[in-house]
Amino acid sequence: MAIRINYLDASAIVKLVVKEDRSQEMRDYVSYFGDSYLTTSLCFSEALGVLNLRYKKGDIGNEEYLRASEELLALVRDSSIEIHDVGLAERGIFDEVERMILAHEKGRKKRLDLSDAFQLVTLRMVFPGLAQSCKLFITADGYLAEAAKVEGLAVWNVMTDDPPKR
Repeated sequence: MAIRINYLDASAIVKLVVKEDRSQEMRDYVSYFGDSYLTTSLCFSEALGVLNLRYKKGDIGNEEYLRASEELLALVRDSSIEIHDVGLAERGIFDEVERMILAHEKGRKKRLDLSDAFQLVTLRMVFPGLAQSCKLFITADGYLAEAAKVEGLAVWNVMTDDPPKR
């Protein structure tokens, strides 16, 4: 069985801890495959921010907010999700992020933001000896999924695609 590195976007991480559309498919995938699951510190923070926003808006109550937050932190504590960053403050990394943002801006209404570009750059650079086909970017954001495909990355859009097979 080949190794697969699964790189999780914030939208995919939230689906692991909050019941919402297509969250069961996400949880089934993670529980079925014992592969590596990674994310950036930016995406992890963004996932916590999404939970916070839903709580403040009243979309989720106290109990669900605290349970989901604890479950999210537990996924990192028990190494189910590893936080991996190439180097947020490195000039060369930022130059690549900037290039990507500008390249995806041309002719499009929606824009790639810093966090999204940083995670795509990170995924491309992580484990340089590992073929890109062994790295899977998982997101529930349709625009980000398309941007990742343009960048030559393998993508599972949780919202529209069937879960990947082995």
